[in-house]
Amino acid sequence: MDIDALTDDDRKQLAKDLAAELDTGLYGNRAVLSRRQLLSIAGGSAGVAGLTALGVDPATAQSAAGQVGTEASPEDVYAYNLDVQGALQRDLDAGGQAISNVGSLSTTEGRITGSETITINVPTDKATISDAFVTASETIPPRSGVGVLINVESGHEIQEQIQVLNGTYGHITIQSEDPLVNLSPGFSDGTIINIENSKAPIIDFMIEAQGNNNKSGIRVFNSVLNIKEGSGVTNSGERGLFIHGNSVVDALNTDFSNATNQCIRVTTASTANIQGVNATGGEDGLFASRGCIVSANEADFSNSTDRGVDCRQSQVAMANSTVNGTGDNAIRAVRGGTVIAPSSTINNCTATEVIDSQYGATVVVPLCDIDNPSSTVFFCRDGSRINATDGTITNSGAGEDLRILRGGIMSVNNTTVGGAAVSDSDANVSLNTIQSQGIIFR
Repeated sequence: MDIDALTDDDRKQLAKDLAAELDTGLYGNRAVLSRRQLLSIAGGSAGVAGLTALGVDPATAQSAAGQVGTEASPEDVYAYNLDVQGALQRDLDAGGQAISNVGSLSTTEGRITGSETITINVPTDKATISDAFVTASETIPPRSGVGVLINVESGHEIQEQIQVLNGTYGHITIQSEDPLVNLSPGFSDGTIINIENSKAPIIDFMIEAQGNNNKSGIRVFNSVLNIKEGSGVTNSGERGLFIHGNSVVDALNTDFSNATNQCIRVTTASTANIQGVNATGGEDGLFASRGCIVSANEADFSNSTDRGVDCRQSQVAMANSTVNGTGDNAIRAVRGGTVIAPSSTINNCTATEVIDSQYGATVVVPLCDIDNPSSTVFFCRDGSRINATDGTITNSGAGEDLRILRGGIMSVNNTTVGGAAVSDSDANVSLNTIQSQGIIFR
């Protein structure tokens, strides 16, 4: 076909025929939308500005609004304040009640729902993830029924910080083709993904920071965030995941390992679901403070150079977790903090105290296996409690595996040391005897 020989009418018809065959998404600086997407965006808060930004002719959008779907491709419509001009061809069913053949039917508010998705490829469509996010957030309303998938193509490196501020972006998902997306060696923005006062986009990709950032991998302040399984940030230059300021984060089976400082920090009245997380190899595996609630069952906080779990004025539930090879405490709870870690495994810790509860804190570690501790296993002091019943301590050789001080209360019923029941020789006080240091129940 000789394109130059086509008339204007022929070109227009060819364009229409080609558009009908294209998948929805961005093509260069233009967007191909389904009729449902078009109606959703045209009726949403983006309006004409949003359509123009996507390369859609507003006049065309208005003319398309006269029809929803076709006989071959019907669309569901949910509407309020629907104005029907002219006579209905037949009665319509509305929740079991027939809408009769009337000339006008009124309601108040119109809404089109759907599950369409627009894909923005990085860097083919937009140069950076940040650019793609700005385009998606400014042009696709969160309640339009249109989802946005930001797809990070193979080989792309993160060049600049991704800022998520003051909005609702839960309809946006960021994913990658590669199992790891590298942070560019030239990255200089500190935090990689910074989220404030927002319902954040869904994070569905893994970042290899390579230590090139000097702050957090992901920072979440006063926001809601969902991080999908297998995603996260490894080798962050400071913290892997920093959650604070009344935030809520869901990050099951994610990876925030090998952070220079804390793999995960949760503070100031925040809630984190990090069950199954890999938080190994940092200075601290988990640091929780100031009124937070953390669910960390089946997590791994091993090989921390300092503490595996440090809990202050917060609650951490970490059943069936692993805390091996820490340089300091495997678990420390202070100032009213509570750690519940039944059936956990704690081996090869080199701290002066493997589990330390102090200043009104509580540590609950029944059914735990603790092997090869370098010194005292349980240290309970200053009005704190430790429940360590039905556990096993092997290869200790410390002499004083159990210590209480200044009103500590400890229970070690049915716990064994080296295969034998706990005895007075394993503690710094006589068992089952109330004294100034507290009491150890056996």
